[in-house]
Amino acid sequence: MSVPWRKLKDIEIAILARRRTGKPDLKSEWQRLHKLFDQCQMADDAEDAVCFHGVAALLAERKGELELALKHRIIEIEKIVWLHEEERRNPTDGFQIQNYGKAELEYRREIVRTLQSQM
Repeated sequence: MSVPWRKLKDIEIAILARRRTGKPDLKSEWQRLHKLFDQCQMADDAEDAVCFHGVAALLAERKGELELALKHRIIEIEKIVWLHEEERRNPTDGFQIQNYGKAELEYRREIVRTLQSQM
């Protein structure tokens, strides 16, 4: 069975976009996110995937587990920064940082600051 990383990332991006614009959550997105995360977290490369940590953070935030959410957000940011560095070294016309541009990176940093202020 193939690991549905792309589907997981797409739902994560949709949830973050909805949150960023102040739109209400969709229960169906969260249900699908849980199901896909359960499938993806079993993969050998799960810890290497940016979206694994992004989704783990979303799920922890939703449960009120702020320390765990913060941990995963920080790892996610480190991985995104690494992708930006890789893009500078080996340009791919932005393919490597697709959905992880400067604005998205800054939004995740805002989330970290918010989590830190809530602890």
